[in-house]
Amino acid sequence: MKAITVAKSAALNLLEGLTLVIICHALPTFATTVMMLKLAREQRIVGDPGGAAVFVSIASVLFALIVCTLGRSFRASSRPMSRPFSIRPCRSPTRSSPGANVR
Repeated sequence: MKAITVAKSAALNLLEGLTLVIICHALPTFATTVMMLKLAREQRIVGDPGGAAVFVSIASVLFALIVCTLGRSFRASSRPMSRPFSIRPCRSPTRSSPGANVR
């Protein structure tokens, strides 16, 4: 069975990227920040009704917009850090190690 691929538009691709950055990266980061502020009894953001939710939503959207904009500008420096380095294959030793022929 052959799969048919359909090209996505640039706008849809950008929207999907923004959504993934907001949900998977920014939202947990800023929600954790609000929880730490609540533990520290900081009342400027946490004390207002709805203040924490507004802070998390606005900060997440702004963070995603900045990251997606800068990510396209600096492609070389924004590659994944878990990318494997090229490793040369092991060569057999030219000399036998001492004790290798011991029986």
